[in-house]
Amino acid sequence: MFSSRPNLIKAVAVVLALFGTIVSFERVRQQSYLRQLITNGDPLRVAVFGSSQSWGAILKDRFDAYPYRISPRVDNFAYFASGPNYPAVCSQSIIGDKAVYDLILLEYYVNGAENGLAELARRLRERFPKAIIIVMKFYGPFDAIRKDSPDAASGVTLKEWKQSLGLTGGKLNDLVNAIEKDSGHWKFREHPNTDRAINKVVREIGGYQFHLPTADEPQKRLVNYLRFFDKDTNQHLAEKGHAWVADMCQKIVKRHLLKGKMTDQVDKAEVGTWGRGDLCDIWKTTGAMTIPYSTGSAKLTQYDIKRGKFALEFTQDSWLDVSNDFKDDRTLYLSFISTSAAGTYPKVDAIVGGVTTVLDPTADAKSDPKAVGVIKTIAVGKLPAGVVTRVSLNPSEVGTALPFRLVGATFTNEEVTPVEYGFGPNFNV
Repeated sequence: MFSSRPNLIKAVAVVLALFGTIVSFERVRQQSYLRQLITNGDPLRVAVFGSSQSWGAILKDRFDAYPYRISPRVDNFAYFASGPNYPAVCSQSIIGDKAVYDLILLEYYVNGAENGLAELARRLRERFPKAIIIVMKFYGPFDAIRKDSPDAASGVTLKEWKQSLGLTGGKLNDLVNAIEKDSGHWKFREHPNTDRAINKVVREIGGYQFHLPTADEPQKRLVNYLRFFDKDTNQHLAEKGHAWVADMCQKIVKRHLLKGKMTDQVDKAEVGTWGRGDLCDIWKTTGAMTIPYSTGSAKLTQYDIKRGKFALEFTQDSWLDVSNDFKDDRTLYLSFISTSAAGTYPKVDAIVGGVTTVLDPTADAKSDPKAVGVIKTIAVGKLPAGVVTRVSLNPSEVGTALPFRLVGATFTNEEVTPVEYGFGPNFNV
């Protein structure tokens, strides 16, 4: 009985090897089959929401940014210095009702992920139940702080430290050598609230997350980061950084295809709903206003030719005729230009159904520190379903430097609220 054991072991080994080959072949076959099902032989359909990193800032060719390295079929909804609140409120208006995506990328780590990321991710998951959603944590050199000692009360940023040594605009190797030889204490700013927000939403929607590689020793970590970011400001990903991010995203996609729940990926065209829906009409960057208004007292004007900024301007009593085409009553939000410089724009009384809301174009110094103007958004009342409501807009001040400037009107899904300052698309420059 025991004499036959070596032969039995050999036989089992042969079977296991054969089984392993079959399993390996089956995984490859399924991966190829699923990729065929998801993309129909075409490149992945990608949507990206984020900041200037995802748009491709500072690159010679912005189409070398990581989304375009993943696929040529990209809808890029990233805006400079923007957080997730605007796309969370206006997902349907931004994307439309015809698009379908295989891969959705969300990049808001340093731009207010706590204010809107969860809502944006939920709405995208409800609309695209089969899409792969990746949430990114872009740590970077901008988070590095140097102190003379661990117990020092304060420190300086990398930018400030570079300036003190005359290394601004120098060669990357000179900066790396200076950091490696430095005897100071380096650490990285932490973002615990953002980390918790991202971790929670990734679990909730069944998504993925990743971050740039880290090292236990802060100086080594900083040196690693510098090779991924532009050498001048150390703020934006360089080509090498974009290439690495694209490679990581592609690996996540491949891992997703091999997870095992193969039948979940069969219907590539499946889409869900937009829930209660939204309707965002923001004309500041386009000049495309669809709402009827009092043409005798108000005028749609390109008030900034250089930047292409548009607004409905008026100094006299005016009105909008706003149609609520939803099946339920909806809150109307109006967006207008505000500034911290006193006396620039007049206050306006917005009257809906006999109820007055004051549109005050005064911004606080934190929201408009350079007094250059910032979008302010206010709820003016609930409009009944299925009818057109006249919204009266009556200036209550005269003699201001500039006319009142209205730039948008929004119906939300009644679940996500626009931020007071900075709501709407930004210019990408």
